[in-house]
Amino acid sequence: MHRNALPHMVGRKTQLRELFSEKDNNSIELFKRKAEALIDARAKYEDIPSYMYEIKDQDTWSNFKANIPDDDKLIQLLTRFRFFYLTKEPTQFEKIFNIVRNNVVDTWAQNYLD
Repeated sequence: MHRNALPHMVGRKTQLRELFSEKDNNSIELFKRKAEALIDARAKYEDIPSYMYEIKDQDTWSNFKANIPDDDKLIQLLTRFRFFYLTKEPTQFEKIFNIVRNNVVDTWAQNYLD
Protein backbone atom coordinates (compact mmCIF):
# COMPACT_ATOMS: atom_id res chain seq x y z
CA MET A 1 0.00 0.00 0.00
CA HIS A 2 1.24 3.48 -0.82
CA ARG A 3 1.80 5.84 2.09
CA ASN A 4 -0.70 8.64 2.56
CA ALA A 5 -3.00 7.36 -0.16
CA LEU A 6 -6.48 5.98 0.28
CA PRO A 7 -7.13 2.55 -1.27
CA HIS A 8 -9.42 3.94 -3.98
CA MET A 9 -6.62 6.29 -5.06
CA VAL A 10 -4.13 3.56 -5.93
CA GLY A 11 -6.36 0.81 -7.22
CA ARG A 12 -9.63 1.17 -9.06
CA LYS A 13 -10.95 -0.72 -12.05
CA THR A 14 -12.93 1.11 -14.66
CA GLN A 15 -14.24 0.34 -18.10
CA LEU A 16 -12.73 1.55 -21.32
CA ARG A 17 -14.51 1.88 -24.61
CA GLU A 18 -14.23 -1.39 -26.44
CA LEU A 19 -13.05 -0.08 -29.77
CA PHE A 20 -9.43 1.01 -29.93
CA SER A 21 -7.69 1.66 -33.18
CA GLU A 22 -5.22 -1.06 -34.10
CA LYS A 23 -2.41 1.47 -33.67
CA ASP A 24 -3.58 2.40 -30.15
CA ASN A 25 -4.04 -1.24 -29.19
CA ASN A 26 -0.54 -2.10 -30.44
CA SER A 27 0.93 0.85 -28.54
CA ILE A 28 -0.77 -0.24 -25.32
CA GLU A 29 0.44 -3.83 -25.69
CA LEU A 30 3.98 -2.64 -26.44
CA PHE A 31 3.82 -0.27 -23.45
CA LYS A 32 2.88 -3.19 -21.21
CA ARG A 33 5.80 -5.32 -22.44
CA LYS A 34 8.27 -2.44 -22.11
CA ALA A 35 6.98 -1.62 -18.60
CA GLU A 36 7.49 -5.24 -17.51
CA ALA A 37 11.07 -5.15 -18.86
CA LEU A 38 11.75 -1.89 -17.02
CA ILE A 39 10.31 -3.30 -13.78
CA ASP A 40 12.53 -6.37 -14.14
CA ALA A 41 15.62 -4.21 -14.75
CA ARG A 42 14.80 -1.95 -11.81
CA ALA A 43 14.12 -4.88 -9.47
CA LYS A 44 17.84 -5.59 -9.33
CA TYR A 45 18.28 -2.41 -7.29
CA GLU A 46 15.21 -2.66 -5.00
CA ASP A 47 16.96 -3.57 -1.77
CA ILE A 48 20.11 -1.55 -2.31
CA PRO A 49 20.14 1.94 -0.80
CA SER A 50 21.22 4.54 -3.30
CA TYR A 51 23.37 6.31 -0.73
CA MET A 52 24.36 6.24 2.92
CA TYR A 53 25.71 9.06 5.02
CA GLU A 54 26.83 8.68 8.59
CA ILE A 55 28.46 10.99 11.10
CA LYS A 56 30.50 9.62 13.98
CA ASP A 57 32.32 11.06 16.93
CA GLN A 58 30.26 14.22 17.28
CA ASP A 59 30.82 15.62 13.79
CA THR A 60 34.56 14.91 13.68
CA TRP A 61 34.27 12.07 11.20
CA SER A 62 31.80 11.41 8.42
CA ASN A 63 31.37 8.74 5.81
CA PHE A 64 29.48 8.86 2.55
CA LYS A 65 28.86 5.84 0.34
CA ALA A 66 26.90 5.69 -2.88
CA ASN A 67 25.73 2.53 -4.56
CA ILE A 68 25.74 3.32 -8.22
CA PRO A 69 25.41 0.68 -10.90
CA ASP A 70 28.25 0.07 -13.28
CA ASP A 71 28.04 1.81 -16.65
CA ASP A 72 26.65 -1.19 -18.52
CA LYS A 73 23.78 -1.67 -16.06
CA LEU A 74 23.02 2.04 -16.06
CA ILE A 75 22.93 2.09 -19.86
CA GLN A 76 20.58 -0.91 -19.81
CA LEU A 77 18.24 0.80 -17.35
CA LEU A 78 18.23 4.10 -19.26
CA THR A 79 17.72 2.34 -22.58
CA ARG A 80 14.63 0.64 -21.20
CA PHE A 81 13.36 3.90 -19.70
CA ARG A 82 13.64 5.85 -22.98
CA PHE A 83 10.56 4.08 -24.38
CA PHE A 84 8.45 5.99 -21.84
CA TYR A 85 10.14 9.37 -22.17
CA LEU A 86 11.06 10.11 -25.79
CA THR A 87 8.32 11.76 -27.82
CA LYS A 88 9.07 9.71 -30.95
CA GLU A 89 8.33 6.45 -29.14
CA PRO A 90 4.82 4.95 -29.51
CA THR A 91 5.05 3.95 -25.84
CA GLN A 92 5.76 7.44 -24.51
CA PHE A 93 3.87 7.74 -21.22
CA GLU A 94 1.89 10.85 -22.20
CA LYS A 95 0.67 9.21 -25.41
CA ILE A 96 -0.52 6.09 -23.57
CA PHE A 97 -2.07 8.22 -20.82
CA ASN A 98 -4.05 10.17 -23.42
CA ILE A 99 -5.26 7.00 -25.12
CA VAL A 100 -6.53 5.69 -21.80
CA ARG A 101 -7.95 9.07 -20.71
CA ASN A 102 -9.84 9.50 -23.98
CA ASN A 103 -11.36 6.02 -23.76
CA VAL A 104 -12.41 5.90 -20.10
CA VAL A 105 -16.18 5.50 -19.74
CA ASP A 106 -16.39 6.25 -16.00
CA THR A 107 -16.78 9.99 -15.24
CA TRP A 108 -15.07 9.60 -11.86
CA ALA A 109 -12.02 8.09 -13.54
CA GLN A 110 -11.98 10.81 -16.21
CA ASN A 111 -12.04 13.50 -13.54
CA TYR A 112 -9.36 11.72 -11.54
CA LEU A 113 -7.08 11.56 -14.59
CA ASP A 114 -7.67 15.22 -15.36
